[in-house]
Amino acid sequence: MMVGSESHRTLQIYIPLAIFMVLLLFPFYWMTIVSLKPSSDLFDMN
Repeated sequence: MMVGSESHRTLQIYIPLAIFMVLLLFPFYWMTIVSLKPSSDLFDMN
């Protein structure tokens, strides 16, 4: 049985995939957050 090797291989696949998905979905998160803010909050420098 190669349980340790199999779980290590799974981590090698899913950790980079998870990082890639976060980077891919971040612009959609940003657009949603910005679209819900009032204009005064967007241009306020304080």
